Amino acid sequence: MNNANICILILSTKAESYRGFITSIENSWYKEAVNKGFKVFFYSGGHSENCVYSHNEIRVTEADSIENCYRKFVSAKNVLLDNYPDVELIYRTNLSSYIDISNFSKYINKCSFDNDSYHGVQGKANLWSEIFFKNKYLHLLLKYLHLGPKVSFFSGAGFFIGTKLCNTLSLDDSKNYLIDDVEIGRQITKFKAHNVKYERIYVTDSYVKIKKKDLDVLVNDFMLFHYKFKTSDRNADIDNVAKFSSLDFRSNLLTTS
Repeated sequence: MNNANICILILSTKAESYRGFITSIENSWYKEAVNKGFKVFFYSGGHSENCVYSHNEIRVTEADSIENCYRKFVSAKNVLLDNYPDVELIYRTNLSSYIDISNFSKYINKCSFDNDSYHGVQGKANLWSEIFFKNKYLHLLLKYLHLGPKVSFFSGAGFFIGTKLCNTLSLDDSKNYLIDDVEIGRQITKFKAHNVKYERIYVTDSYVKIKKKDLDVLVNDFMLFHYKFKTSDRNADIDNVAKFSSLDFRSNLLTTS
């Protein structure tokens, strides 16, 4: 598959408070992705119709809430594939992520993805806990007690999924689904696996800077391409995404001598 067969879907929202993230992405890594031939769409819910609204936006009628992220993803995927049936692979990420497109391209080439691939940073969740994810206290209690079967999934911050698998995902108004990434992992149990290690850097309030040489190893040897910003200062996160294309800025933010 070539870049034109790959779409980066960015979990977005119509909430005005997140507009800064959209602008930062549009002015940074989005441009390089489009220049390299990838399709890139932001998608959000709570609209009057399901449609490709603009050159980089998909709108769906599903509720725009966090709890409804799974339905929103499947609806957006349906709109995408109805309009672009040539898409074979989706990389789903979110507004607080910066994607190094150069390494992203290298990583895709090394993995040899197919339309039945499913890959990312793996996690495990307690099924009973996730069933009650809308009830914060019951969710945490069941998670702490480790009761019930486990569900393996790939983190929703950034995962690859082939469109053949996407088309098996359920969207039924009579069903209650788990939260986004966990629900996808629950449904998809057979897929083409990839042994290439997926690395990402998660910048939070507790982030500890690493040595420059260690960052270079991650970038050059492991094709690190995904950086996620989620601190208590969301304006700073927006600013970091906007400036992260500068290698000097990136080095100063992430590393110590």
